[in-house]
Order: sequence, then structure tokens, then C-alpha cells
Amino acid sequence: MPYTPGRRRESVSSRYPARPAPRKTRFKSKPPEWPLPQHQHHSQPLCPTTEFSLPLLAQLYGGPFYDSFAGLTYSVRTGNEAFAHRYGQHHFTYFAERPELGTLFNRAMAASAEMFTPVPALVDFSGARRVVDVGGGNGALLTRVLRTHGHLEGVLLERPQALEATRKELAAAGLDRRCSFVVGDFTVAVPEGGDVYLLSRVLHDWDDERCPTLLRRCARAMRAGSELLVVERLLRRTKGRRRLRWPGTSICCATWAAGSGPRNTTSGCRRKRASR
Repeated sequence: MPYTPGRRRESVSSRYPARPAPRKTRFKSKPPEWPLPQHQHHSQPLCPTTEFSLPLLAQLYGGPFYDSFAGLTYSVRTGNEAFAHRYGQHHFTYFAERPELGTLFNRAMAASAEMFTPVPALVDFSGARRVVDVGGGNGALLTRVLRTHGHLEGVLLERPQALEATRKELAAAGLDRRCSFVVGDFTVAVPEGGDVYLLSRVLHDWDDERCPTLLRRCARAMRAGSELLVVERLLRRTKGRRRLRWPGTSICCATWAAGSGPRNTTSGCRRKRASR
């Protein structure tokens, strides 16, 4: 309303009376946990404060690995590795020469170690004494095996750049006194004298020509009655398509007999699977 001389102006407070302050909600115990929107449930693994947080894995695959995907056409045409074609060397060697990428790789592998959680309960370690983890990275699987089975001692074979962080991980878990750390290259030699050999998340990194070489290195180190456990993630078919089960674990067990090589073939080996 426009102002006219001689007329008393109506105060704003009289026209718009103040509303009472909202009452504070008080809970007798703790506040209820409201359900999160669906998209927030899907984004939780990317939060750095959640268990098995995956932002480091996202940085790894969204960084150098994603860049190497530009060589997909080259790999399809030649059957060779795109990463080595693009960067001039295998990604293990490339990361080893660049500490910041090596650290990212090791921490990303640790973040995705949830797949190892059911493994110690799937295998009978009662008759074993010494477990050799071949290329065990940060020791995520060996740590779980030693923690579950107190009578075991471990041997972890890795490159020198990875072993430094691995020692700290097992020391933090109070398991370093039960584990020996061996610097080496599993493409050249594998420590002897183990009752059980672990080959986890290794074979999928190598082509069909080099995988048999890695298995032969393990076979030479194994004595009669030793077992080789190959642990990898699963691909399952869904309506004609193959999809990665996450988390999912597939274990293939082969036992070496004296002088005759593997007693169980790849097609007939004992397979154990777990999906949580």
C-alpha cells in the first residue's frame, strides 16, 4: 500500500506476526538411522571413511590403466599388451620406476582385498605348516590365512619396492614374526619347501605364453604333496553375458605328486567358490 501524508504507517510486525520457533526434536536414545537414497548407497564405496573404500582403485583404473585402453585396437589386432605398447614396458616395471604410481597400485590392491575374506575358511590348512605367497603384493591374503590358522608360518615373495610396505602391513597385524620376506621375481624362481603355494590375482596379468612359465616355476619349487591354490575373481554368465562377480572368489587347487607333476588337471581340479 503506498504511503500518504498524515496516515499512520502500519508496522511490518503487525501485518506479519512472527511465527513460533520450531520445536526441537528430542530423541530418548539415539536418533533413528534414516535410509539413504539409492544413489548414495551406490556411492558409499567411494567414500574414504568406509570399509574397503575404493577411491584409490578408481584413481588407478581411471588414470594410467584407462589411458592404456586407447590401445585396445592394437591389442585386438596383434594380441599384444596395450600398456606396454603405449608406455614401452609392462605396467609392473613402469610402476616400479615411478614410486608415486607404485604406491597407488599397492594401496589400490589393498582396497580391493575383500575378495580374500572367505578364502581361509574354504581351504583345509590343518596338514600344512608353511605357506608361500607368490607375488603376494601387500600380503592381504597371507595376513588373513595366518590370522585364521595360528599354526602356520608364511613366506611372501615380492619385488623390493612392494616388500617395504608389506613388512609394515604384517607388523601392524602382529604377524611379521611368523612371516619371512623374500625379494625376488616369480618369473625366474619361487622359494622351495612350502606345503601350500598361493597364486592370487597373478595369472590374469599375464598372457597365455607366460602363464605356463609361472606355473612351471611353482611346480619346480613344490615337493611331493604340496598344493598350489590359484585364487581369482569370477566371471559368471547372465543372460548370455559374462559379468564380474564382486565380491566373488574362485579357488583352483592342484596337488603335486612325486615325480609325476600335478595330480589334478585344470579341468578336473577341486574348485571352491564363495560369494558374500
